[in-house]
Amino acid sequence: MTNRGRWIINGDRLAKEVGLKRVVLINDFVAQGYGLLTVDRTDTKEVHVLQDASPEPGAPIATIGAGTGLGECFLTPGEDGYYVAYPSEGGHAEFPPRTETEFQLLEFLKRRYEQKHRVSVERVVSGPGIANVYDFLAEHYPDQVDKSVDAAFRAAGEMGGKIVSENAKPGTLAGLALDIFAGAYGSEAGVAGLKWMPFGGLFITGGLTPKNIDRIAGENSLFMEAFRDKGRVSPLLSKIPMYAVLVEDLGERGAHWMAIKTLLEHLNHGNVLRGVFKGAATGSASRAHDGISFWRSQTAVTLVGGVALASLSFLAAKFFRK
Repeated sequence: MTNRGRWIINGDRLAKEVGLKRVVLINDFVAQGYGLLTVDRTDTKEVHVLQDASPEPGAPIATIGAGTGLGECFLTPGEDGYYVAYPSEGGHAEFPPRTETEFQLLEFLKRRYEQKHRVSVERVVSGPGIANVYDFLAEHYPDQVDKSVDAAFRAAGEMGGKIVSENAKPGTLAGLALDIFAGAYGSEAGVAGLKWMPFGGLFITGGLTPKNIDRIAGENSLFMEAFRDKGRVSPLLSKIPMYAVLVEDLGERGAHWMAIKTLLEHLNHGNVLRGVFKGAATGSASRAHDGISFWRSQTAVTLVGGVALASLSFLAAKFFRK
């Protein structure tokens, strides 16, 4: 679900109102996190390898993804060996400028958002953030403004970032805006790497990642250079396996994953649950079991024992037979 202003959504209350035993609500990036467990790291249609390091079995996994905002999530194995995803609001950490231009950008954003000391990093690393960066550049370099691009940008409203991305040619303000975005994105990914040390894998997700893969991928890309630029602890980051996720349904996969897990827990099929999910925590395989491609099958809404969940009919049927 998209952000709904002042809506308050409570799973227990929903369950009571609709007569269900349990309703599970998960943060959007928790869904992304569980979706990581379905990604085939060897499939170039699903991921682009950014840093080819060996995943450490049982180590933390993390994701950072830019889209309409900046989301972050990390996963660690629980006591039972299954990976558990934890929500985060890392996108609201402070934007850390690294260059003179970025320091000027910070001052611009503080004025725009009426902040005395700080602004969130997602004010730069997101679709709206790209628009912010372009606005800053247009104000500081008015002689370099392309009038046709600027007019389209102003007319686009909340979709201004899309106009910038579509016109990000070398030597243009739009291109420079994307360069600043990519550097800030990589820098925050490096911060995530230092905080969580995800030697099981750091996944760069979000809708803007595949659309800007040329600025993200490559050892000398703006993104990767900023990722590694962490002073004396930079060598630590070189040990983290990194992937840019190219699929667009990662959140849906994670919701499916959580739904099936919730179903099996409800049915108390512990042995089945272990067989399905234990493999994901080993770090040695990209899929938890041979049927992990279940998200590609037909989705159905299933009511089982009073539990409402999005499931997949063929996998559910497989477990029902057991």
